[in-house]
This record gives sequence, C-alpha cells and structure tokens, in this order.
Amino acid sequence: FVGQKTYNGVTYTFTENGTTNGKPYTSRKYNSDGTAIAAVSTTSGGSSSSYTGHFSGSTSTFSSATVDAVSDAQYNALDVLNKDTNVTSYVELPTTLPTPTKGTPTPLPVKLKDTLNKSNQSKMQDAAQAVCSKLFDSIEDKAETVGTVEVTVPERIELPNGMKHSKQYTSVDVAETAINTMIETWVTPEMYDKYSGTSATITIMVNGEPVSYLLSLSK
Repeated sequence: FVGQKTYNGVTYTFTENGTTNGKPYTSRKYNSDGTAIAAVSTTSGGSSSSYTGHFSGSTSTFSSATVDAVSDAQYNALDVLNKDTNVTSYVELPTTLPTPTKGTPTPLPVKLKDTLNKSNQSKMQDAAQAVCSKLFDSIEDKAETVGTVEVTVPERIELPNGMKHSKQYTSVDVAETAINTMIETWVTPEMYDKYSGTSATITIMVNGEPVSYLLSLSK
C-alpha cells in the first residue's frame, strides 16, 4: 500500500520506505507496495548484521527483532501517554520517536506545560514518571528478553540518598524506582531551573542489545 491511510484518528502517508509521520512501516516480508523484499545487510564500524524490512528509511546494526520490538513499544507507549489527561495536562511529549539505532541514544524529551510550583509539583512529577514507566513496561511487553538497565547522569547534578551518577540495575523495576527518585529531585521549584534541559542516559538491554535513551526535562 502506498498513499494515505487513517488509523486511530491519525493520517499516515505510506511510501516505499515507511511513513512520513508516526509509526514506521516494519513488515519484514513485504514492501509497502505489496512486493516481496529481500534481506538487507548493513555494516557499521566493522560489524555487520542482516535484517529484512524498511524502518523509515534508516539503517540499524540492531537485530530486526530488537528494532521491531522497540519501535512497537515506543509507538504504543506514546499513543497511550498522549491520550492520558493526567499526563498531557502537565507535560508535552513527542508523538513519535526515531527508530532505535545502536550507538546513538534516542532523545526522550519531556516538556513541562506550566510554571512549576508547590501546588502542581506532585502532578508534574507523576506525569514525568509515567513517561518512563509506560515506555519501559511496553518494551518489556514487546521484547523477547529485557535485562539490566544502566542510568547515567552528569556529575554536576545533585542526587538524593547517596545515588551514584552511573549505576547498573538488575531489572527495569529496580531502575524505575531509581529514575522516579531522580525525577522527584529534578521536578521541584528549587532544582528545576538549575537542571532544566539536562539529560540522563538510560540504557536497557533488549534481546541482549543495548538500547539507549536521553531523558531530558525542560520548560
């Protein structure tokens, strides 16, 4: 299929290599015009891997299973989050994220919609925390295996309760607890201006491969 199609109220323009907005076309058997596709081999930095399918025209050294799982997880998570008024009333999120590429963290920007103060602080914290929880939960649901999670933040940032600036956690659930604590520290009137726009790198082992995100909170 090539052309426009509306799904869940969003109109996508399908091309040979994907769609111009929203979820990429990720069939591993057919092009969007219905013709069969062959395996594609990509090489990066001396290593190579093969996969089939078109991922919005981009290449990746991740396996096709990881690309499919993470792409679906991102789409599903953002679709749910952008329909949740408890989230959208307080933070603005992108409607889509790029296809994951090994070695390049995917930006995950979270923008507060209002001036942060004591009266809305907890609601904004909850909304920002929901973003990570929904994304990680969706990745766990879609991937064959999800392993350790490493969280790294710049040394200049003050962290609570003796948290380390770089630490590997044994599971997504344990990492979420640490990330939620970090968000509670950042999303306060005292700290927000100081750390607005600062990024934390979160790397999740998906199907044995490191998928990274740059989580940033800004005005």
